[in-house]
Amino acid sequence: AEALKNTTSNQVELNSDISLENTVCFDTGNKILDLNGYGINYNGKESEYSMIAVEDGASLTVVNGDLTGTSAATAIGAIKKKAFNSRGGNLILNGVDITGFDSAVNVEDMAAEMDGDSIVQITNCNFDTEQIAVLIQGNGDKTDSRTKLILQNSTINSRYYCGISGQGNSERWGTEIVISESDVSGCYSGIYLPQGDSVATITDSKISGNTGIAVKGG
Repeated sequence: AEALKNTTSNQVELNSDISLENTVCFDTGNKILDLNGYGINYNGKESEYSMIAVEDGASLTVVNGDLTGTSAATAIGAIKKKAFNSRGGNLILNGVDITGFDSAVNVEDMAAEMDGDSIVQITNCNFDTEQIAVLIQGNGDKTDSRTKLILQNSTINSRYYCGISGQGNSERWGTEIVISESDVSGCYSGIYLPQGDSVATITDSKISGNTGIAVKGG
């Protein structure tokens, strides 16, 4: 885990499959992780671990490979194990398949230490998760800009809850979601938007679930 973070190079390339048991946290700089067609299996022992965390001031790009994990959820909609967790960071995923986790990407900008706004870009990816595949939470009125999710040419599926979801609590509004040429599905809903002061733009995409799109905020 520390080798991925502490290498002096800005780019790390795998040459075999690896396993992780502890969170890798990126809190500064710009890093590229090229999976190079290989995979990372996450065996975090704590139920609420994230495999990779991206904090304020950090940018991480992950390309070309597979990430696998397990679920630790004890109720529908509960998110425990996450592939990625962002608090005010920039995260770019391209050509990445994520399976088994409760959540593939969890954005918690309300908890960012420097009140940053995450920008998450997901392109040419496939996510098949147990709970909310992508959870995007803004930081309310802490900043004037919005937490942003850009989804392109990807397939997102939640087996038991929502493909993409916001959070309706008062301090977690202020998001922008842009979806194009993608397939988003979930058991309860494909997309659930309870957060206020938020924008969603969807083009040339398929959204499916018990309810395709549920909007309860703005």
